Amino acid sequence: MRAEASELECALATIPGDYSIFLDFPDAPLALSEDARASIVERAVEVVLAGVSQMLSLVESGVTVRILPGPGQPGLRVFYNQSTDLSAHFQAVEREVVNTVGKKHDGPPSGDASPPAIIVVDVSRLGLAWMRPSVVWAESLGQTILQPVTPFIGLAVIGSDLLSLNVGGAAVLSAGISEDTNRVARQMLDAIGPLLLATQ
Repeated sequence: MRAEASELECALATIPGDYSIFLDFPDAPLALSEDARASIVERAVEVVLAGVSQMLSLVESGVTVRILPGPGQPGLRVFYNQSTDLSAHFQAVEREVVNTVGKKHDGPPSGDASPPAIIVVDVSRLGLAWMRPSVVWAESLGQTILQPVTPFIGLAVIGSDLLSLNVGGAAVLSAGISEDTNRVARQMLDAIGPLLLATQ
C-alpha cells in the first residue's frame, strides 16, 4: 500500500494543481501486481491532467481511488486507507516471512557444506508490516523453529517506518548454536541496526 502510494506520488510530481488523492484498500493486500499498480497510476494521472474541479471516485484493480480538489499537505498529495481489522493481514505477513526460510532452504544444493547463515527479511514494503512493533515481531520470531538440518542459525525481520530511513526490527537465533557462533551472530545483528533479540 505504501509502495502504490509512493509510485503515484512520483507520477504526479510534475503535474501542477491543487488536489489530493486517497487510495482505499478494503482488504489490506500484501502487494498489488505491477500491472494493477500501473493501471491505478495511469487512471489517476488521466483524471488529474483533465482537471479536478469536484470530487471524483473510481475503482481500479479493486482499489477505490478518490480524487479531491484542494491542496493537500506540503509535499504530499497521496494518502491511503486500509481495513481496520488487520489480524488476517498480519497473519499473511508472518506466513510470507516464514516461507522465506523454506524458499531459501529449498534452493539448489551445494557440493560443500554451507556455512552458518542468518536470513534477513526486509518487510518495509510488505503490506503494512512496517506498522508492527519490534516487540510483537520478537514474540512471533521466538516461536519460529529453525530446523537443525538447515544452515540457518538466525532469522531477522527489519524495516523502516514512514518517517525515517533508520532500520529497526527483531531477530531470533537458534538455541543450538555454540557460544562462539552466538557471539559472532550477535555482532552481525548489531551491525544491521537496533534489533530486539527473541529467545527460543
